[in-house]
Formats: sequence, C-alpha cells, structure tokens
Amino acid sequence: MSDTGDDDDTGSDASPLRIPTWPGGGGDAGAADAGTRKRGTSKQVQPWFEEETQRLVALVQSLGGEGNLCASDWSEIARRLGGRTPKQVREKFKNDLRPGIQNKEAWTMKEEYVLALAHSRHRNRWADVAQYLPKRSENTIKNRW
Repeated sequence: MSDTGDDDDTGSDASPLRIPTWPGGGGDAGAADAGTRKRGTSKQVQPWFEEETQRLVALVQSLGGEGNLCASDWSEIARRLGGRTPKQVREKFKNDLRPGIQNKEAWTMKEEYVLALAHSRHRNRWADVAQYLPKRSENTIKNRW
C-alpha cells in the first residue's frame, strides 16, 4: 500500500484510467447500462414486446395499411402506442412486420445477383435498391451488402 491511503498495491504513481462517458450521459460507459443508451441521449433503448408488436400491427391496419400512412399517422400510432417515437414504430413495421416481408429467410442466389446488379446501378441508395427486392426491407438489404 502507498502512504497516500490508496488501496492500489501496484506501487505505481500513475493516475487511474478514466473511462470516457457518452455526451449528455453521466456515469461510466462501462457501467451496467452499457449498450442500452443511444449516443447523445438519456433515453434507454427498450426491446419490443409481443403485446406492443400486436398493437402496432392493429393500429397500422386501423389507419388503412402501410401504403396509406403519412408522417402524421406514424406520430399518431406512436402516441397511441406510448413509449415509442414515430421513427421507432415506422422502422419496426417496415423492417419486421410488413406483410410479405421475409427478412429471416436465407438469401437465394437470385436475390444475391439482383442485389449486386441493383447496387451497381444505384450504389448506396437503399430505398432504390429495395425496389428490386420487395420481400426484403431496406435495412436488411443494406446489412446484407
């Protein structure tokens, strides 16, 4: 032990390593909530529960289906659902719940070929690329590339 009262028995006079914090965060980046905070926000990321998912699908259907929704509709759905932003509900529906979506299925050789061809034409404009693969979400296509 050093005579400064520290419990550090390494004998080093170097200051302890400081762990950086996220902007607007507070506390250790390596604390128990690591991976649950978005950068620059204090809101925690929550997983989607089955009940929320079912309510989201029902709300989208009650407002006329995905093709008929505008930004204010996603805001209304988020308000009715509670605890979610319009962007979260829109992305959850588009990427996971949209009828006909098959993100969990294995990619076929034909889909791989179409992806490569569409990417050569549209580069990283994923909404444009996704038009060639209607059964895959933009996010799945981007992640696959």
